Amino acid sequence: STTALNFETAGIEVQIDEQSVDMQPIKVAVLGIEIEAQLEPFSYAGAIEPVVKVQVAEFSQRSLMHLFDVEVPETADPVVLSRLMVGADVKVGEAAIQLTNVNIKLDDTSFTGSLAVPRSSTGSYRFDLVGDAIDLNRYMEPAAEAAGNGAADAAPTELPSDLIEPLNARGSLEIARVVLGNLQLEQVSLGLNAANGRMRIHPITAGFYGGSYSGDVRIDVAGSEPVLAFDEKVQGVDLASLALAMFEQENITGSMNGNFTLTGRGNDLDKIQRSLAGNMSFELKDGTYEGMDVWYELRRARALLKEETPPEPVLPAKTRFSSVTATGVVTAGVMRNDDFVADL
Repeated sequence: STTALNFETAGIEVQIDEQSVDMQPIKVAVLGIEIEAQLEPFSYAGAIEPVVKVQVAEFSQRSLMHLFDVEVPETADPVVLSRLMVGADVKVGEAAIQLTNVNIKLDDTSFTGSLAVPRSSTGSYRFDLVGDAIDLNRYMEPAAEAAGNGAADAAPTELPSDLIEPLNARGSLEIARVVLGNLQLEQVSLGLNAANGRMRIHPITAGFYGGSYSGDVRIDVAGSEPVLAFDEKVQGVDLASLALAMFEQENITGSMNGNFTLTGRGNDLDKIQRSLAGNMSFELKDGTYEGMDVWYELRRARALLKEETPPEPVLPAKTRFSSVTATGVVTAGVMRNDDFVADL
């Protein structure tokens, strides 16, 4: 197939004696993408390293994938991947192309910051981006397809080893609000360091239902079998908000702390889950469990044993607790707990 490229400028001035070029603003149209660029005067005496302000008008990634015969992923929201707009100040250097004042609009999410694209195969990508809000559920596989004919028939989610192995990148990303599944995270901040088949996402911090989340995730695909390791903590999480969001339950209050240090191996998440090993612990503090009054049930049982009149229940039934703690060792994806303690 053929591709048309339209190039438009009001003028190009070449100073032979000074070996410099001065160009009027440029407009380029190719593959349905319109690009405007303003170049600063540059020298061609040695390595050409222009400085240019670039604005890429909004275009559809889906349409571009169709043009290159790339399979368009099925997404829960069929509208996503339809709007992308990019603007930046670009400086071409000897080792990398530096992009500053970056402004990216992806569907309904905006990013600002800086990027660096290496000019050699051994160079490292660098990024520092800040976003406003993103609903990752929109970009996931449609629920009907993910379910298949039942959970047993659903294909396991594979680790993207082919993408991770050659990746050489380092940077940071901040997003004010992230929705993933039934969870909402606020002020998400993460660092990424990837090279030689090893990726580390650290530090990871986020506001999490009135509390905080911190994490350290490592993915190693350099060996014969991928290894995935987590070291995560949640502190001061509001149980009422969390239970409502995750389980649509409204019968528990209080706060939660938790620690999870786990490692798994395998090419997909099912294998990793079955091989998980490590430690877990959690603590629930200063709350209530509604729907059952443990103390009343004990008093009622005691009265029945003594053939006495049972006490009158206090309604609505609920059990107050000051602390509920448990720790456990995880082996082959199963946690064993031997120290469950509840202070009621």
